[in-house]
Amino acid sequence: MNSGRGFAGSTPAASVTILTRGDTLFVMNFTSLLNQEALVLIPRLHLTSYYKVKIIGVDVGGIWIESQSFTQALLHAINEQATPRTPVFFLPYHEIAVAIASIDVPGLDEKAFGV
Repeated sequence: MNSGRGFAGSTPAASVTILTRGDTLFVMNFTSLLNQEALVLIPRLHLTSYYKVKIIGVDVGGIWIESQSFTQALLHAINEQATPRTPVFFLPYHEIAVAIASIDVPGLDEKAFGV
C-alpha cells in the first residue's frame, strides 16, 4: 500500500508552492535544491549551530549531502588527514529542524529600507 510517501528509490512528493511578492509562482522542495548549498539545523548534533551542506541527492527518507564540517568530523573520528574520495552523508528528514535555502528575490531588512 502506498502511504503517499513514494516508493523506494523515488523522490518524495511533498513540496511547498511559494508565491513571491512579484506573484512569481514556483514549487520548493529538496529536489529543486539538488546541487545547491543550504544551511541545516540538526539539534541532535548541536542545538543552535547551522551546517552548510550541498544537497546531492533526495531519497524517500531524507537527503544525501556533502559537507566540509561533516567530512572534518569524520576524518578526526578515524584519525586520518584525507580520504581518497569525497564522503557523502545521509541526513534523515526527521533530524532536520530547519533548512534554509535562497530564492531569486532580494532579501532585505524592511525597517532599514522603510518598508
